[in-house]
Amino acid sequence: MALYASAHRNDMPEQQLNLFSASGIPAEQPLPQILALRPPVADLDDEALIAAIPAANLGDCTALAAEAARRRLAAAIPVLEALCRRFAGFGIDRVVPEQSAALRALAVIGGRDAAQAVSRLIARGVVQGPALGLAVGP
Repeated sequence: MALYASAHRNDMPEQQLNLFSASGIPAEQPLPQILALRPPVADLDDEALIAAIPAANLGDCTALAAEAARRRLAAAIPVLEALCRRFAGFGIDRVVPEQSAALRALAVIGGRDAAQAVSRLIARGVVQGPALGLAVGP
């Protein structure tokens, strides 16, 4: 049996099989092997920071939202609201860190536009469960 398994491994393709190929949905391109180094969040100017939030990976969302809050960037309110919507439905049982960071940033930025954004998120059921307490809190 071990002889068969080792011989069979050599015949396997180098790439992972596409389990959804029969669905007619094309597979996404594989991630690049080398990720570009990003500048520190604090080094981004306001426009670059705001532009980075919608395209941020899960690890960068919280840092970018926190920096927008630190700078009190009112121009970041729409992208912070969109960041919350991006994770709609995932926070029924636990707080989603990205939503939490966006809600905290909206609270720090403050003002009528931020309050309206949070109101829309609540009314549309985007924030649920534990995040709802964060959204309506002081």
